[in-house]
Amino acid sequence: MIVANDGPDLIVVTQADHAQLSAALLSLWRADGLPEHPRRDDLLFAVREHDNGWQRADAAPRISPNTGRPTSFDRVSADSRLEIWRRSVRRHALKRPYPSLLILRHARAVNRRFWSAPGWSDFESELEALEKELLEECGIDEKQISADYAWLRLTDTLSLGGCGAFGGPGLFEGELRDYRFELGLGHIGLAPLPLAGATRLEISFRKLPNRVFSDDLDLASELATAVWRRRPIRIEHLAA
Repeated sequence: MIVANDGPDLIVVTQADHAQLSAALLSLWRADGLPEHPRRDDLLFAVREHDNGWQRADAAPRISPNTGRPTSFDRVSADSRLEIWRRSVRRHALKRPYPSLLILRHARAVNRRFWSAPGWSDFESELEALEKELLEECGIDEKQISADYAWLRLTDTLSLGGCGAFGGPGLFEGELRDYRFELGLGHIGLAPLPLAGATRLEISFRKLPNRVFSDDLDLASELATAVWRRRPIRIEHLAA
């Protein structure tokens, strides 16, 4: 769950809704050969499902014991993340091996700081074995895999920023062309703009009072009565 400040309130966005925004961005991409990409459907599936393991955690979010505020996705404990990412990498492995390979690469990329935590070395061994199986089944070379993963990495970054996980300017360098971006809650600026034009998408969210919650049940009660809303996300060309 993404937790962002919005004036005097907090807004919360599920990882599933953030991933849907990532996929919506990719579906509109008209640059870099993506419309004719031979694995475009697999790329869209991987981007849409890259956070599929967060569903249980988002259904029962916890407060931070230090602050009493809802715990955002980047502050979830190492133990919980281990369970989440075990689900994420295996959920579609049998039926969709190539998207699962890209999700596995994402699991490695976003969890580097946890590899020394208890239990994570065993998970790394599991990933190595699963990766070998998926590579054999897919038969796609490493250069292509690395280039395809760049789509997931870029759209994940843009969507997280648009949902308020972080903000400010940045530069994406990798297998695609370089993209400058400026991110903030409700706004994604890109240069060059790879879409047909300025675009407005939407994200589902709930609003919470920015207060200290006494326990997880207090947070759950507040979320249960919070109204689901839709917030526009503007995608615009970033001026020089």
